[in-house]
Amino acid sequence: MALTYNQGTFVGAANFLGYIDEARLAANFIRNYLCRDGMLPTTGEKGDGGGFNGIGARWIARFMNDRNEHSTYELWLQKNAEAAWQARRRSDNLCGPRWPIATPPDRRYSWGCSSAVVVLQVVRPTENVASDNIE
Repeated sequence: MALTYNQGTFVGAANFLGYIDEARLAANFIRNYLCRDGMLPTTGEKGDGGGFNGIGARWIARFMNDRNEHSTYELWLQKNAEAAWQARRRSDNLCGPRWPIATPPDRRYSWGCSSAVVVLQVVRPTENVASDNIE
């Protein structure tokens, strides 16, 4: 099944084993086929899927950094990090898994919030994110 978790862990394994072309194919598949308008797929929060985008983003960022593929993946990953940050709930800065949709005010689940945390940690900030004020 094509999920950001499956493809992402494949990117990581292929990168570590030196299968660069295969890692690139899997990363491109996530970006070009699993994303809509460049955004990682929306997921639920309560099940396994809530953290899948973070796993995919982590391994693609690692591949990008290890193989100097910044020109291919960095702007796309930054777009997702920026969308997650802008979609955060400003009262407590929690980000749900459905960016760019605003994080709702009700209860959030930690695994569902984890993908935003990961993408914000593994991607260099853009100018907009760096200058954004935390409320």
